[in-house]
Amino acid sequence: MGADIVGGCPYNERNWEDTQRHIDMCFKLAHKHGRDVDFHADFADDTSDQRFAAASYIANKAMEAGYQGRVSLGHVTSLGALTSEEAKPVFDLLRKANVHIVTLPATDVYLGGRKDERNQRRGLTPVKALRQAGVNVAYS
Repeated sequence: MGADIVGGCPYNERNWEDTQRHIDMCFKLAHKHGRDVDFHADFADDTSDQRFAAASYIANKAMEAGYQGRVSLGHVTSLGALTSEEAKPVFDLLRKANVHIVTLPATDVYLGGRKDERNQRRGLTPVKALRQAGVNVAYS
């Protein structure tokens, strides 16, 4: 019907299995209609809930579908909660899959760390670390 992109928001699902199905469905629709994919993904202060740590799954899915360079992820603030050692394999996958990251600092600074009583986290995408890992990053 004229849509340019297939969009998804997989962290809104009830569990990890539904999150994976959501991502899979978006790739299936994108392939069927020859469109790129854009996800609001990994928008949280931590990665304790797998629904907010889907970047690796999405990057692997992009490579499996032959969608390198055709996928973007907005927010991706959960990566900021990882140590460098935990984040490195995710950054490597994002680079390898040529997944584009769009950081949304105006939204994320406002929403991140809302439940923290002390040392409130800023909840930002780790832009510098992603760039150093060779991942394409844009600002919105």
